[in-house]
Amino acid sequence: MPRSRGHGKDSQVGAFIGTLAHRLLEQWNFADDSGKAIDRVAGMCAELNSDDTYDVIEISSVIKEMLEVFVKSEIYQTLRAATIVGREIPFAIPWHTSDPQPSALCTQHVISTMEGTIDLVYRLNGDLWIADYKTDRITSDEIAGRAEEYRLQAQIY
Repeated sequence: MPRSRGHGKDSQVGAFIGTLAHRLLEQWNFADDSGKAIDRVAGMCAELNSDDTYDVIEISSVIKEMLEVFVKSEIYQTLRAATIVGREIPFAIPWHTSDPQPSALCTQHVISTMEGTIDLVYRLNGDLWIADYKTDRITSDEIAGRAEEYRLQAQIY
């Protein structure tokens, strides 16, 4: 199945898969039977794909496979024990960047705003945690590189 990176049809399919997975997870009750949420995949996929742009059966299969792996993971067990505090929380923070001026020893600071949405905030053992869903399909050899790509996002959170 295509990854969400790249161009053309594969990129569009990847983006559609990511959108659908996020919508499912927005409503997911981690304490409930995971099969209930997984069973909703085909219906949501058909609903979002009303113009028959994508192969609903293939995409449903990919998402079900992804979710079946997720429910067997350690983080899923953590979320089952956690208290969900919020989902899809918009944020905006001041963002300072440095743009070194080649002709001077000083640095010009540019202030802008970083905006985004936090997928999930949960409380576990008195601590507050942030979770960000990633739906990229990667091999085990790609894990370290992909984690590096998301390092800045993790630091900001």
